[in-house]
Amino acid sequence: MNNLRNINSLREKYKFEEYDDRYPDLYDAERDRILQKLAGKVIKIQHFGSTAIKNVGGKGVIDILIESNQPNIQEVSEILTREFGYEYRKSGSYGKRLFHQIEVNGRRYHIHLVSFNDNETVKVLAFRDFLIQRPDLAREYSEIKRLASNYALKMNTKKDMKQIYMSTKKPAMNKIVRIMKAGN
Repeated sequence: MNNLRNINSLREKYKFEEYDDRYPDLYDAERDRILQKLAGKVIKIQHFGSTAIKNVGGKGVIDILIESNQPNIQEVSEILTREFGYEYRKSGSYGKRLFHQIEVNGRRYHIHLVSFNDNETVKVLAFRDFLIQRPDLAREYSEIKRLASNYALKMNTKKDMKQIYMSTKKPAMNKIVRIMKAGN
């Protein structure tokens, strides 16, 4: 029974959601709440990921990127955990980033805490900005994410869900990066 509950919870995580016009407001509210406690410790805070790109569907997670100076990262991490209930989770998907997750009013938020001007951060934000400028590619990417979600929902383990989701998205992401580099 417990295993079934875990699988259902995972399936909820990979369920595809259409873009919601409330995403920017949800980001703004969480950003403002965080900045009340982190003023002076954060260099930049930005919305990224699918919920930051109009009309791109996905898992519906509000991704927040916080850039800080290296000496402040541990303190910021502790404040996010202590004051806001974010859970620290090591993430290998974005280099040396710290990964935090919380659910607020039924919505998941992920915070990616990185050193200011991290190379991977620059790439992630360029990807976001490019898709904002290219709604045709954003729509195509959204459809690939829908397909990836459908495949993930057919899997029975967390590892398999994540693997199929990421491997389905990767060719589309690589294509977009090639177009970006070509300047099209």
